[in-house]
Amino acid sequence: MKLDIIIPTYKAKEKIIQTIFSFGELKNYHFIIVNDADNIDYTSLKETFPNGDFTFITNPVNGGPGVCRNLGLSAIKYKYCMFIDAGDLIFSIYNLNYAISSLKTGTEVLAGGHFIQNEDDTLDFVNNSNNRLHGKIYNISFLNKYNIRFNENCSFTNEDIGFNFQCRLESQYWINNDDGLI
Repeated sequence: MKLDIIIPTYKAKEKIIQTIFSFGELKNYHFIIVNDADNIDYTSLKETFPNGDFTFITNPVNGGPGVCRNLGLSAIKYKYCMFIDAGDLIFSIYNLNYAISSLKTGTEVLAGGHFIQNEDDTLDFVNNSNNRLHGKIYNISFLNKYNIRFNENCSFTNEDIGFNFQCRLESQYWINNDDGLI
């Protein structure tokens, strides 16, 4: 099963390279890079990752990550998607591949745990955080059925909380992957 990966970015090309490297083998992923009105050429990522499947979108006006994530949703190719920020890393590609392979018919949201890096560079594990994007895989049909999108009026902070709150309200088939990380 293939997965769309939406990455909003603003002046973060080197961070995106780290993020994409963390996915390991790229054959199961379609990366949607949404440039939030900076002047960086992200299409050169194709040279760094010649086996990668990329779609590049440029937001003409800086609108923040929520606006970019909504634009990314317009370029979806597959049944499921994941949101990740530039600079964030997949901690265990094994766990991500396991999560993808365990998706059941009808799964609307698969929520797993993730790590948060503290200011002192220590890591804290957060299991199944319901209000954040990290560590979740979303069914596109579910998002479209209920027109679940990011609030573009609060797009520079906490836009993910409203998005996931709406997912929780509408979801009949939200699965917590208690086995660990996504």
